[in-house]
Amino acid sequence: VAQLSDYMFYIKPDVRNIKTLNALVLKVKEFATANNLPLKLEFLCNNDEPLKRRLLTMNGFEIGGIIGVYNG
Repeated sequence: VAQLSDYMFYIKPDVRNIKTLNALVLKVKEFATANNLPLKLEFLCNNDEPLKRRLLTMNGFEIGGIIGVYNG
């Protein structure tokens, strides 16, 4: 049984935009589909929740939750 778990990608802030993120999501989806693997995405970059929601929605993902970080 193949499983890809907790793999992280770092995208430099100067190229962190919807186009770059979408290209990465498409490649990961392609890999998961080709290998018949389930796929769960989490974004831990900046606080742009509308961008994250838009990216996931336009790629056919259901929004399953929101991650909060407290730095108190």
